Amino acid sequence: MTYFPTNLYPKVLYSTSRTVEADFPVVAADPTFIEVGQDAVSQSGRRVSYTYRREEQRAVGFLGASTVELNQWRQFFQDHGGRGAQFELLVDRFTGGIFTFENTLTDQNLATTLNWSLTPSYTVVNCKTALVLPGSGAGYLANPVGSLSEHLPSSGGTIVVTFVPDFSSTAGSAGQTVFDSTSGSNRNRLHLAMTDSNAIDFRVYWASGSLNSVRWAAASWAAGGGPVTLIVDYTQTGSVRLWYQSIQATLTPINNAGSLTTLANTLAVGNHYAGSYHLAAKLLHLAFYKTTYDDPTVLASWFPVGRNYYDKAELMDRQWQPRRVGEGVDQWQWTWTIRQGV
Repeated sequence: MTYFPTNLYPKVLYSTSRTVEADFPVVAADPTFIEVGQDAVSQSGRRVSYTYRREEQRAVGFLGASTVELNQWRQFFQDHGGRGAQFELLVDRFTGGIFTFENTLTDQNLATTLNWSLTPSYTVVNCKTALVLPGSGAGYLANPVGSLSEHLPSSGGTIVVTFVPDFSSTAGSAGQTVFDSTSGSNRNRLHLAMTDSNAIDFRVYWASGSLNSVRWAAASWAAGGGPVTLIVDYTQTGSVRLWYQSIQATLTPINNAGSLTTLANTLAVGNHYAGSYHLAAKLLHLAFYKTTYDDPTVLASWFPVGRNYYDKAELMDRQWQPRRVGEGVDQWQWTWTIRQGV
């Protein structure tokens, strides 16, 4: 089945190991934040309000499901989907962590935070907040493999990064590393760097020592100029692709041997995994997707900032009422309202 980058394909995990996945895209409203447990009291003649917590709710509209898929959802509601029962929900199972660096190192799920060896420093670039990469220090992103919220599975993934470089493309930029995986026994590394003047190189280093790579050798930018957007993806069979400024580069893999098994647990952002070759830039956007797409270039301007992963999702509705779409059509639709529980 063909999946499109800006569509949402949910996944539910419940009862420890039972899952349901939707192959029809859904429509998700923007999150609603509601104050829960608010008290107003008087202290020394002053009115004081206490809010126990703020609850995030979201409406998700399932536009269509086949009868087979409907039976899987029916089983979920029959066995587990009552009010108050919690489950894990990915509004889109292919979206990983999205970091927009709005004065924070936390992703859109408010769950994963970049570990930075330096005190984070931010600046404004083109009316957008950016994380300052001074050309020293190191940032690391933990990569929880095997969990529902994983960022980069070994089956294939896409990474989008946007930054304003502090160096020109003709300044001999060798060693300016955008990201690099840690090394380790029987682990495969992902590596994106400016390897020499005027060239960008994306590589998958196999655990065996061989590699696949693709190079964009005609990159051009000025120091402190407009943002540079890079999109890379990889598959388990070894194909690697690179886009620069939404312009597609050569897609021919080199040394296409073996297959990806286990990725490194940690991704170094803005430097080599050994803590060297630091990127000097203003980092605007870093996004991870857990699949590949026929044409991922639309992701260069796609910033899904609403919560995608609910680890304690709860249904707010008292009933589940699917309805058939049209007479005699084997397709069903319904709407949820879910919240992030405590």
